[in-house]
Amino acid sequence: MTKLAEVIATLHTLPSPRGVALELMRLAGREDTSVADIAKIVHADPALTGRLIHAANRGIGARKRTGSLHEAVLRLGFSATRHIALCFSLVSDYRAGRCVPFDYGAFWTGSLLRGASSQAVAARAGGFDPQLAFVCGLLAGIGRLALATVQPQEYGELIDRDDGRGGASLRRMERDRFGIDHAELGAVLMERWTFPESMVRTVREFYALMDRPEGQSTSGYRRAWIMLLAEALMRGPAENAPAAWGQVALDAAAQLDLDAGTLSGIAADAAQAMSEWAPLLNLTASALNPIDYEAYARPDADIPRTGDVLDIVLVEDDESDRCLARAMLEEAGHRVHALASADEALAVIATGKSQMVIADWEMPDMDGIALCNTLRSTRVGRDLYVILYSGRNRGEELIAAIDAGADDFTAKSASPEILLARVNTGGRVLRRMDCRAGEFQRARTLAVGMATHVGPS
Repeated sequence: MTKLAEVIATLHTLPSPRGVALELMRLAGREDTSVADIAKIVHADPALTGRLIHAANRGIGARKRTGSLHEAVLRLGFSATRHIALCFSLVSDYRAGRCVPFDYGAFWTGSLLRGASSQAVAARAGGFDPQLAFVCGLLAGIGRLALATVQPQEYGELIDRDDGRGGASLRRMERDRFGIDHAELGAVLMERWTFPESMVRTVREFYALMDRPEGQSTSGYRRAWIMLLAEALMRGPAENAPAAWGQVALDAAAQLDLDAGTLSGIAADAAQAMSEWAPLLNLTASALNPIDYEAYARPDADIPRTGDVLDIVLVEDDESDRCLARAMLEEAGHRVHALASADEALAVIATGKSQMVIADWEMPDMDGIALCNTLRSTRVGRDLYVILYSGRNRGEELIAAIDAGADDFTAKSASPEILLARVNTGGRVLRRMDCRAGEFQRARTLAVGMATHVGPS
């Protein structure tokens, strides 16, 4: 039996709604279902009752808030009530499992933040009902939970190999191992749960957009662009997130006719929603590092320097571009090893003295993506700050660069100030990492010292 056949054969063990959510799904098949019928079923679950009332109140803006479940169902509508109840049922019932490397808590926290971000973007951008955007965002990654449920050991091995990136590389490994990836399996589950075809299509288009943003028109893919912007808003402020997510957010916002200033407001709305939803669902809201999108969009503005002298490996096969970039970086006070090939760069990096790598995407022996993948697979390259830059259209390359482990990305056509701003950002990140490493070492030394002095009892 093939792995795909095994997954299909175990469909009955995949995540599925239970209790009140299941009863609501059964009600959907009845033409005579009333609001009173729905309220009667939901009242059996006090926690769900509170969550649905909260969902209704979050969607009404300045209108009077309600404490009535009957009113909440009227405001949400039966379809949205059923979808939201299903989501909350899954969150409550699948908080742990047998796939040890799969972080169930982090999965649901990230899914909730994606849902809150999708709702906040949809409310500003239009073209997507905010409540349905919340549901699509929350369920977009449900295929990962499904694979962790039906193939816990094998999926755990893939997670370990992927080193926590969770993007296109993980989906490729999933297809190789199981014959299906979490994107498609999630869409299959949504179909099985009788979600509208438009919502299933939106999730499929979101992943298509993640793989290849170029050529996807905003008019045909507007909902998917909303979800892509939500993904960037979710990923960008996270601890140790690649700075390139800021550029993904700006590009997606441009597709939706939103400016950089609006992004900060949307991010604040999503953070507020997250702070309200997390305790209701017994989840821990992760600490986020707010991004100044306006500053990121205008890197030639007065951005403060880090004051650090960085040891930078510059990899560029074009001699004139290499000389220009080297002169600019050295003028900014950095030590620069300007090299023509990835092989030369790897030899320098192997000495363990480098802090940052700036690499051209297109090189004859090993391109920037391959170089980045190679670095991330080694101990010495794992903590380097990597910036890729390219002369080609950047749209479809941004997420590919992030997936390969790059920290930031810029276009060759951009002004020199943009590259310097990206270097400054990298310097600040490296400095924070050094501070944390120092704190850890001091704590470890203190612990060892205390153990030595106390000794055995």
